[in-house]
Amino acid sequence: MRLIRFRIKPILFFFFFISLIILILETPFFLINDIQINTQSAKIEAPMKEQLTGFKGKNMLIIFLFNRHYKQHIKASFPAIDSLQLKIALPSKLRINFELKAPHYLFINQNTSTITAQDGSPLNSLFHTSY
Repeated sequence: MRLIRFRIKPILFFFFFISLIILILETPFFLINDIQINTQSAKIEAPMKEQLTGFKGKNMLIIFLFNRHYKQHIKASFPAIDSLQLKIALPSKLRINFELKAPHYLFINQNTSTITAQDGSPLNSLFHTSY
């Protein structure tokens, strides 16, 4: 009888652990309802909010666990971003802090001009006001 009790404890612990994880992931308390963007450039805030509407309704813990993946996704969508921080604020809020790359070079060729950062990546002139 003692041998059976010993085997049941780990199984009960495993089911308790799995049910706790499912409960946490399905709780509406951890779902993102609001996205707050903190930036120096007001011009990029509207396009970024539009791009990040897919984050609403996602679980905060998933974003916390896959933070690096989501940062890469945002930086790929907005190449003018230099540094990016994703912060989770309870209840149901995601805070995004970022800084834009500084314009470093201006190339003028006949009727076109291109602004690039110091690393050579092209910048969208709509997001930068100082040249």
